[in-house]
Amino acid sequence: MTLPISGPTLGPELRQSRVAVFGYFFVLGVATATWAARLPAIKESLHLSDGRLGLALFAVPAGSVLTLALSGRIADRLGAVRVLRVAGVLCPAALVPIGLARDLVALMATLAVYGAVAGLLDVSMNACAARLELGYERPIMSSLHAGYSIAGLAGAGIGGLSAWLGISPLPTFTVTAAALIALGLLAGPRVVLPAPPSADPGSAPERPGDPARRSPRQISAVPSRGGDPPRPPREGTSTGGRTQKPPWHPPTVLATGGRPPWHPPAVLAEAAGQFHAGQQGQGAGQW
Repeated sequence: MTLPISGPTLGPELRQSRVAVFGYFFVLGVATATWAARLPAIKESLHLSDGRLGLALFAVPAGSVLTLALSGRIADRLGAVRVLRVAGVLCPAALVPIGLARDLVALMATLAVYGAVAGLLDVSMNACAARLELGYERPIMSSLHAGYSIAGLAGAGIGGLSAWLGISPLPTFTVTAAALIALGLLAGPRVVLPAPPSADPGSAPERPGDPARRSPRQISAVPSRGGDPPRPPREGTSTGGRTQKPPWHPPTVLATGGRPPWHPPAVLAEAAGQFHAGQQGQGAGQW
């Protein structure tokens, strides 16, 4: 669902959308910090060395990179809001398999899955945040990213408290996932993005012949106008019933002292003089 942009006046739907998107930033931050805070317990329960634990953690960015290339296309095809709602539930749900892992291979697989859904949530929530800035007409992205940082503190506190109480990772992940899934389900229906700004109706559409769309070869073939340096006519062109010789014709070059009238230094000097005169005229008009 989209809302038209009606200027700087903010409606309640837009404010609710900002709070809802903030909630998804909070979901991702809490989920990531919670399992990261329980890594010592996971390492001890699976009897992993430092090297094996580092190998297992490599699965998180690997899974994220695999989906980042497709996340943008998925969001464009299905809609950023729809992807946000789905990924906002799948990301905290992926915490539970991490707690169920019983060996290195299972841990790497579950961490790769978490990285994939976390990357999908990251792309979709930032896309929605960028659309919200259009409605606010001022930067709000930093405040949403602050939600992720605050959530990181909260997730680290949850993991540290559960470790201090002697609670194993699986119950910690299960309770945290249930709370975050509930938050995602509550926030999802409240995300309403403003419609993208439409093109200016007074502006003419670009045509293949416009100078901005011409190739350098096409631009060089355009006849010169007033104020532009003269361009050499093509050889064999007819002017007044006679064939005009090109300026690089040997007799013409000899008659002009060995250089044609379109000699690059002469053209650049003329253009520089016109630009300097124009700048002086603008300065005099301002004062």
